[in-house]
Amino acid sequence: TTCLTRIMRPQLASLPLVAACGWVSALESDEHGTTLMARIHTLSSCALSLIFTLVVSSPVAQEAFVPMLQDPAEWHVVGGDARWVLKGGELHGSDPETFWTGGENSFYTSRSSYSDFILEYEYKVAPWANSGVMIRSRMHDEKQNLTGYQVEIDHDHTRERYWAGGIYEEKGRGWLFPQGGTPEGEAFTEQGLRLIRDDDWNEVRVKALGNRIQVWLNGELRTDLVDDAAKAGVIGFQVHSVFWNFFEVHEVRFRNVRIAELQQ
Repeated sequence: TTCLTRIMRPQLASLPLVAACGWVSALESDEHGTTLMARIHTLSSCALSLIFTLVVSSPVAQEAFVPMLQDPAEWHVVGGDARWVLKGGELHGSDPETFWTGGENSFYTSRSSYSDFILEYEYKVAPWANSGVMIRSRMHDEKQNLTGYQVEIDHDHTRERYWAGGIYEEKGRGWLFPQGGTPEGEAFTEQGLRLIRDDDWNEVRVKALGNRIQVWLNGELRTDLVDDAAKAGVIGFQVHSVFWNFFEVHEVRFRNVRIAELQQ
């Protein structure tokens, strides 16, 4: 018991409260007349519960996360002519300051490829902006565009869609989830309108494991997609091309980007 206590102590803070309380209860005094054998049995059961919780509660430990936007040498720009600035762990991407900015989407792209992982980041965009984060992606053509899954950033009030947190296949099949003109699409819009934060930081968590991709936006599950098109690829932050830029620069910002690779 002493050895087990020493092993488990660093993880106690992350355990469910009921398990921690059970541990404490097992060590309380015998003021209620509990027999020694019953106390030992309770302690053993609690210890087994603690071990089980640590093993199966999550496929990744907290310390497995590593920051992604620390070294510019680990990234390169592909696609269009957007301006990218990385400073202090925060990434700013914007379209050129011209009236006519049509062209290709631009991606700040990882040089490394990732398969199974949890990706977390925060983003901020203007209310009319469209952007996204590519995962499990690859080069599409000679123009160095990316194709693959895109976790959407869609705050465009002119479309009244609010599909941030959905999955779009760039240079591929288009929207994978949700689908337009369907009850699930309408429900997705209602949830998005409630969740998205215009001109403020939004928190995203993406879990890609096997053929399943899940996306959480500001703490709520948005997408749970099963698809077999790609099992690995690069990560890319997008500045979407725009055709008219009279009023303001199309800018998107990312921060607190970190990743934890998973083992199936």
